[in-house]
Amino acid sequence: MVQTIARFLNLKNEFGFETSYESAMADLRELGLKPDATFFSVFIKRSCERGDMEETGHYLKAMHQAGAVPNDYIFSKILHGYVKCGLPDEVAVTQDVMSKLNYWPSTKATEDLLLAYADLGDGNSVIELIQETLNKSEDLANVPVFSPRFLADLYVRLSMSQAESDEEAFVKILDLLKKRPPSFDDFRLGNALTRLLQEGKIESALQLLRNTRPLNFSTYFLTRIPEILAKQDSNVLNDFWVASGAISRLPEIIRYMTMENIFRTMRANPPLRTDTYNSVANIAVMKAVRFKDIDSVVELGKILGVHKPHLLYLSVVPRLLSLGLKPEEILAKFEPPLRSSAALGIVLSDLCAFKSFYNPPQSGHSLENANILIEEYQKQGLLPFSKYLSVNSNLIFLLLRGFRHYAEGGGKELNTSKVDAWMDALFSCFPHERRPLLAGALLRFFGQNQQELPSESSSGQANSAIDKTTNLSLARTVVQYFDKKKIPISYLDLVKKSLKNLGLPEENFKCLIPAGTMSKHAVFVSKIQAGAIDDVTEELMQMQKSISQETSALGPIDQFDTDILGEAFAVSTPVAGAEGKKVTPAPQHFTPQQMENLFWALLSVSGVKSPKFSAAKIGELYLNGRDLEGLVKFMNRMADQCPQHLSVILSRWFISKIVELDAARAGQIMEEVLQKPNVSISSMVLGAYNYELCQVGSENGGDMAPPSHLGIKLLPARLETFNHLRKVRSVHSAVEDLCLNNHIFAAYALRNWAWQIGLTLLPQTTETLLASHVLMNAVPRIPIDLLAPERLVIRGGVSLAGLIPRIRDAITMVNSNQTVDEATMLAAVNDVTKALAEHSFVTDSSDIAQTMRPAAFKQAQFAFWSAVSQALDSAGSRITSPENLARIANGLITEGHEAAVLSWISCLLRTDKIAALCCGALASKNNKLAPENVTVLIDVVRKLWGPGRIDLLLCHLVELKANESVEQVVGSLTTELRDRRVPFKTLCSLLKLNTSGEAASSNEQFVSLVEELKAYPSQSLTLCMNGPHVSTLFHSWPELRINDALDVIGNTLERFQSILRLQLAASLVHRGLLDKASPIIEKSGPLPFNYLAGSLNHPLNKSSYHNSFQYLKATDPEHLAAFVDASLRNAAMSARSSASSEVVVGLLKAAMEESPTDLKSFCQPSTLRILNEATKNCEEIQQALFKKSDPNDKQK
Repeated sequence: MVQTIARFLNLKNEFGFETSYESAMADLRELGLKPDATFFSVFIKRSCERGDMEETGHYLKAMHQAGAVPNDYIFSKILHGYVKCGLPDEVAVTQDVMSKLNYWPSTKATEDLLLAYADLGDGNSVIELIQETLNKSEDLANVPVFSPRFLADLYVRLSMSQAESDEEAFVKILDLLKKRPPSFDDFRLGNALTRLLQEGKIESALQLLRNTRPLNFSTYFLTRIPEILAKQDSNVLNDFWVASGAISRLPEIIRYMTMENIFRTMRANPPLRTDTYNSVANIAVMKAVRFKDIDSVVELGKILGVHKPHLLYLSVVPRLLSLGLKPEEILAKFEPPLRSSAALGIVLSDLCAFKSFYNPPQSGHSLENANILIEEYQKQGLLPFSKYLSVNSNLIFLLLRGFRHYAEGGGKELNTSKVDAWMDALFSCFPHERRPLLAGALLRFFGQNQQELPSESSSGQANSAIDKTTNLSLARTVVQYFDKKKIPISYLDLVKKSLKNLGLPEENFKCLIPAGTMSKHAVFVSKIQAGAIDDVTEELMQMQKSISQETSALGPIDQFDTDILGEAFAVSTPVAGAEGKKVTPAPQHFTPQQMENLFWALLSVSGVKSPKFSAAKIGELYLNGRDLEGLVKFMNRMADQCPQHLSVILSRWFISKIVELDAARAGQIMEEVLQKPNVSISSMVLGAYNYELCQVGSENGGDMAPPSHLGIKLLPARLETFNHLRKVRSVHSAVEDLCLNNHIFAAYALRNWAWQIGLTLLPQTTETLLASHVLMNAVPRIPIDLLAPERLVIRGGVSLAGLIPRIRDAITMVNSNQTVDEATMLAAVNDVTKALAEHSFVTDSSDIAQTMRPAAFKQAQFAFWSAVSQALDSAGSRITSPENLARIANGLITEGHEAAVLSWISCLLRTDKIAALCCGALASKNNKLAPENVTVLIDVVRKLWGPGRIDLLLCHLVELKANESVEQVVGSLTTELRDRRVPFKTLCSLLKLNTSGEAASSNEQFVSLVEELKAYPSQSLTLCMNGPHVSTLFHSWPELRINDALDVIGNTLERFQSILRLQLAASLVHRGLLDKASPIIEKSGPLPFNYLAGSLNHPLNKSSYHNSFQYLKATDPEHLAAFVDASLRNAAMSARSSASSEVVVGLLKAAMEESPTDLKSFCQPSTLRILNEATKNCEEIQQALFKKSDPNDKQK
């Protein structure tokens, strides 16, 4: 019974309903039931998922009081919670306890670890743990290690954690999902897919579908998708159908959808083949007709009328008539854009005399009624119908059936007058340009095979069969009508072939008139392929220039994959032969002048698809032909008529070709083109800058004139007629344009030229230049020389003259040698800190803010700190690591400039830089942050560090010995939370005393702090003795005061005391105090190897590794290899996060001294990979560990 209740509560949690532990316990007591482990696991799972291990501890205590024993499921959830809290030491302890209970390793525990890493967005850990689990499972039975449902959940969690950059993790999970055994995917992938879609993670959902190829979703699941995606763009629904492979099943799925979901599906206009789309639409319409739901039929008509107008007049309108609506009622239900289609459908219903497709002709229809409607609709402007005309076989069959019904009039002979009347009525519904298409379709239908005609319906009502004799008679009559009315026929060659197959003599259809079926575009292409490019150009020049390219005789250029100019390039380009063979000449070789003439003719009529690239191709033809005069004329004409299309011609690639052809004249050509008044300043600057680059980079120095400084020469002439304000505004607009097009260095060149001609630039110009590096992607690091302080104008008169040179000197100090020692780096960092601390914008920012509007001051802040950040991060700088940024922030806070650090943080976008500054601020030693600033920093760091609680932040601050920050953080908490975290302050003071070396001399202070810890409530002390700072505390504990440490541990909760004693013992072993550690180990049990292997926060050094290795070698040689692997792995992972390899190099050397031959066999492949990466700059380690130990090297 209790287990059933637990399952119910678990389901409530999964569906998002909150469950109160107290109320659940009260219900159990009322029922006289005793809670068991399954009951408690519901609440433990919930708290661990949230990362609330304090709440988990409460449930575990209640569980212990109830006499229930934790099972493997509960231990797995505890592992999950500790990982989420960022407590690796606790994870290790839990795994050790689980291993003693045979609960570790296990698939369930591994899955919970993976889910925790995924929630944190740690893709690297996900990959490593998956690979490690798969490697261990290679020798097992050939069955999947992880279930598809778990892998899908893991994929979802990783996607929801904003870990899009961890592409490798996603690929690994999807590869495993591909190998799932065949079965229904509703519960394996469907639930995960639904969560992604509901949370708006569309791209992740589509990637899941594309990479797993789910072909067995149930119809019920698929019918709910339009509802799930109701708030998304309609293209998303279409992408789902395609990616899931369910688009071909839409005719089946649509039958079981609700009408609302049908509407959503049809509005999305799914990319189906015409016949499949028609089938889906007809099924949707018939479903609404079956329920006599007129409103739904009308709504479908409105949707189809937009996407597929022919379905409105062929499918929807006849069904509305069959439901009893009158023509005027049908028209009233549609807006004017669709009324024309509705009117055509009403008329066709009379002309075809059909109620529905499979029903025979209806007696209630008449040709006279059709003519009355046509006349009325023509007066209303609804006919003739000018939109899309469908001439598929179904429509033509219906038309010919109605034609025969009226023309025969009950007899066997055709009535010529009725034939003419019916045909006149039909063709009056369409404009003249559409009639050839309809006429050709009618005649082609006569020659179709009888098997292609629609067969009997399921209701047994047969369509009137049209035999060959009747076909001949009808065809002859229709041909005579077209001859009499002189209606041209589209696709006449096909029509004649069809009529000949039918058996109609050729003399009967010789009179038919062909219609122009080839578009003007196709005609021109065929002429160009025949080499008649001059004829095409001449005809284009005679065409009337269109107001809009869409109304030109050539039609919209976007409707063709390649425009006419592109076809000419394709015909004129030589074809490369196979290797060793000559290049095949082009079938038609057009001269550059011919291509240019065609280019200008097309521009005046229909336009060119890519004018920038087309112009560059024409220019390249001139260059390849060494026709410099022709190129100059073309470039001048482009500068006069189409200066907006000059960007490719003014690129460095194109200008370098001109310089190579004639370096001496290239400058004259560029000056002639760039000084044209129609060329924009930004284009002029781009051309001049690229020319100067080509001039400097050319190797033919003897043939070149001296550097021309073209930009300095052209810019004053362009700005000569402007006043000063207009000059600086023009320069600013050009800088903006260049930055938007990613020409950052050209923009800086314009800034320099403007400065050289005496312009005082606007502050907005500096802000634009600095923002380009911050806000745009793929912008290279700016050389610090471009950040010349005298040319960076900042609002409020803020100057960088004394700051940027000092930062440059600090960077030069660090970069002067190939390697840099710690002292030099610290000196450089201190110089930068001092330079910032002495700057007026840092020391007197509040005074400066009072002289400016708030918005202007914010812009000045952005410009100042962006300049500082870019200077520190300039090309080649080594001073921009997060560690150094933290040191700079720490120094500024120490000097009392916390507001400056907050401003700096607000002007950054990269989270690693922000985190470095925040940590540096929180760890300040001599300054107390303002309460509001503490709140800001805490919120920022918590967001950056993920779902960890405030306890984790306090642990790190204690480890940093930041007394003031710890006091402020604890003081900023609510009363309930503050009282339980007061021991953090004592621990911080004790750690600071121990590490200062004054513990022995300050005996009274040490004893006082220890007594405080012993006096705290056990639960509060236990809470504060859980984190990475505990290892640091024990490592610094005075050797003569170990009993005091044991007394403090004795004041914690009993179930945590063994763990803390083992931590203390491990610390003593690291320090070589085995005599002190032995009594503790005898009392608490054997010391696990992972306690000795260090952690990511505290990797082992050389001495602690040696002491631990010797201890395990003597007491637990079985786990020696695991210890070596774990310790080296922790050090390597720590080096990865700190960007410093010194620790791992020193530890590897110590490990090689202890076990030189067995080291590679001790480590797992994944650990060796990480070590290889971490020590890639240490040649000694690389040679010793990754090359000399390789047997292939020994053979050499």
